[in-house]
Amino acid sequence: MKFFRSIYPIVTGGLAVVLALAACTPAGSAAPSATAGSIPTAAVTPPETTPAVQADLANTSWILESMGAPGTETAAAGGVAVTLVFQDGGQAGGYGGCNSFNSAYQIRGDEISFSQVISTMRACVDQTLMQQEVELFQALNATGQYTLEGDHLTISYNQGAGTLNFMRSSAAPQNTPTSVVIPGNSTPESLLPPTGGEVGGEDYLDDRSAPEQLVASYFNAINRREYLRAYSYWADPSGSLGSFEEFSQGYADTTSVEVSLGSIGADAGMSQVYYSVPALLTAHTGDGAPQTYAACYVIHFTQPGVLGQPPFYPMRFLKGDARLLDSGEDAQPALAQACADLGFPAGNPLPLIATTAPDDIGVNAYIDNRSGPVAVLQSLFNAVNRHEYVRAYSYWEVTGLSYETFRDGYAETAAVQLRTGQVSSGVGAGQTYYSVPVVLIAQTTAGETQTFAGCYQMHLASPAIQAQLPFRPLAIQSADVDQVANDSDADALLNRDCSPG
Repeated sequence: MKFFRSIYPIVTGGLAVVLALAACTPAGSAAPSATAGSIPTAAVTPPETTPAVQADLANTSWILESMGAPGTETAAAGGVAVTLVFQDGGQAGGYGGCNSFNSAYQIRGDEISFSQVISTMRACVDQTLMQQEVELFQALNATGQYTLEGDHLTISYNQGAGTLNFMRSSAAPQNTPTSVVIPGNSTPESLLPPTGGEVGGEDYLDDRSAPEQLVASYFNAINRREYLRAYSYWADPSGSLGSFEEFSQGYADTTSVEVSLGSIGADAGMSQVYYSVPALLTAHTGDGAPQTYAACYVIHFTQPGVLGQPPFYPMRFLKGDARLLDSGEDAQPALAQACADLGFPAGNPLPLIATTAPDDIGVNAYIDNRSGPVAVLQSLFNAVNRHEYVRAYSYWEVTGLSYETFRDGYAETAAVQLRTGQVSSGVGAGQTYYSVPVVLIAQTTAGETQTFAGCYQMHLASPAIQAQLPFRPLAIQSADVDQVANDSDADALLNRDCSPG
């Protein structure tokens, strides 16, 4: 099996019926989505700062103790350290309790100001922590005077109506948590991506909802010998992996790859998120002992809400490298040091976030999953609920509508709930067609409830026979959906026959 060192590329950046649904309130400074890895993030140009004063804060790290009206501040929510870190050159950043953030800062006299506060968009299940983070980011955008006394930093905001109280990290109690990781990463989670089975079935994984899912999808494609699908997960596949022929031949002797992930790191800047993903790869061949590699991948994610026009750029690999472990070498230390040993940044630890329910398509979830027809519909309406219309538009194979018409069709929608019935499918000449009965319950911006029912038709050309970019994933071909009475029997509506004609 071959592993290729990649070059860091520059990333730039039908619907048969438009339902008068709409999408939820924008995530704003609050909720959703993913995080990043510490790669060349788009740097925020810092304003001028008095060097002598800046030196007092540069290269210092602080933990939030309390915030609120002076004299009646609320203690910071427990369990997670909310941090503020000042770097050289007028740069600041930290961890808000749910998300990492970056900013420029400026000091003039006894006043401090922050600008261009950019955060990752991962949602906390703990609503207290989520609300505290929202208020913190709002406070940082409205700061005023500050005082620095020993190990204590106080920053006023909202013209003195509020105060942020910080303790120097080195002075914090020993049991103060300074980093947390996502579930399954503190103890590496072993993955064996399936090698065969039905396309669109449980063992077919084409999921870009999170970095660990992208890695699993990549090796799922390799184990299933769907090499064009694997190749398509890279932002610049030819620059990173060579030609498609070279890439596919590199796995000619590989029967399967097992994957174990380490602690994923993340950084963000200017609506871009970067993940550093350490991994152990155990490659099995038909004629030899397994070989184990320590690998590191850099994954890039553009916040979909900032995209004003197609195309949509999903989460994808920027670069990766691996080294073969020596005989008898301890794998766990190699995994922990994989990114550093290969010259890749480790990134900031990801927050401990509880997983949302599998069928949750609200704004606190981020779903970009084409593993099956129901997953595609969940991804579509998750994008609608998050106002990520360019992403929603991308789930259609052919819309017959301009993007602007598609987007405007959701202008009065506040939120959408989705229910699906029994999926039916048909196969022929390497093509698979799916039909899904649905019931959609929409809340409009005027506060009204509207119910729709009908069928969605989807198509996937067999990934094993696709041999030329672009790879064509499972996508929606058409929809036949009508508005029905709100008191209609949803179960009866979902029992309709949507079989492909």
